Amino acid sequence: MPRSRSLRAFYTFVFFWAFNPTRGLWILYLLHCRWSLLQVGFAEAGFHVVSFLSEVPTGIYADHRGRRKSLGVGLITQIVTTAATLVAAPKSVFLGCVSISFSALAWAFISGADQALLFDIVSQELRETSFGRVYGSVLALNLAVGASSTALGGWLATRCGWTLPYAITVGSALCGLVPIYFLPGVKVREGVPLRTGMAESLGIALRTAREIPGLRLWIGFGAGLATLVTINNLYAQSTLVLKGATLETTSLLVAFSGIATALGSWLGGHLGGRRPVRLLSAGTAWLAMAVAAVGVLPLPESGVGYLTAAGIDGALDPVYQSALNQVAPEAQRATILSLPGAGFSLGMIVLFPLAGWGMSAHHLKLVYGLLGMGLLFVALGLMRGRREQITALNKYP
Repeated sequence: MPRSRSLRAFYTFVFFWAFNPTRGLWILYLLHCRWSLLQVGFAEAGFHVVSFLSEVPTGIYADHRGRRKSLGVGLITQIVTTAATLVAAPKSVFLGCVSISFSALAWAFISGADQALLFDIVSQELRETSFGRVYGSVLALNLAVGASSTALGGWLATRCGWTLPYAITVGSALCGLVPIYFLPGVKVREGVPLRTGMAESLGIALRTAREIPGLRLWIGFGAGLATLVTINNLYAQSTLVLKGATLETTSLLVAFSGIATALGSWLGGHLGGRRPVRLLSAGTAWLAMAVAAVGVLPLPESGVGYLTAAGIDGALDPVYQSALNQVAPEAQRATILSLPGAGFSLGMIVLFPLAGWGMSAHHLKLVYGLLGMGLLFVALGLMRGRREQITALNKYP
């Protein structure tokens, strides 16, 4: 069990935040409501547009108003948008798109704020424990609970209809508000005047990113890695089916990929302190080959590549997040942590539809080959800037 009350409360919050039976099934719900794939694509695009516009402002909000409060706002947003999607999607495509798009605010308020708050807990209450190790365990819990709840949601939807999975999601978010009360409260951040405006706060964060050696490379690396990996994750299921996998086989592979990602996250948390630049560069290069294999090789090897990519992706995440938290200054931590998310959303807005167009035009191998090459460039970019990265990590231990 975690050794501090704050950390126990954080684990409980993560459990209820991750226990979302609709997270991996919302597209199926929209199809059940007789939406076309094009309309589903508009909803996905709207989600990423809102995410791109809100990532940095919500990070600034967390730094100014408190990271605990930001988590609460995120959960309340999830409650409202989940209920709105359940009610609106069968009646209006427009209103359904609006509710799904604004559900991105829940992720924006929580992402960045949760890591910054966890970093505070570890640095203040568990000083002999590395952040990467704790974050790896938290991420493994998130992934395991998310996979289990998605499986439960699918089972319930086929037997009881869609209302119950959405109701459970709302109830879980409501329960998640309770452990937030036991997390560390609002603190005044040194170097950030309480009345600093949003534009000025963003300017401070961007100047900080320029002034700290290697920080911009860390941000760019995270944005590029997340974009390319997510494109693979979202399209891999249809790719496996196109290669001849049955729905049952594909479902099993998706379930095993969740397990592989969770195990990788736990392992990466225990390795994060050992030469993170080299580990991230080499891991991303291996990830590039695994992702390319999903689209280029026949079905058996494609499935192996899919599971391998899931495990490597899980291992890289805590290593990267530990390094980024280490070099991000406390006063602008949540804001800095939101910058890779903003870059990821922008990348998804531009590259995700292009990848879908290429696959629909029967250029599957070309698209996956380009995804692999993109990941190799991301790895090489980190290696080229390794001196700045190492300097930043040594300067901000």
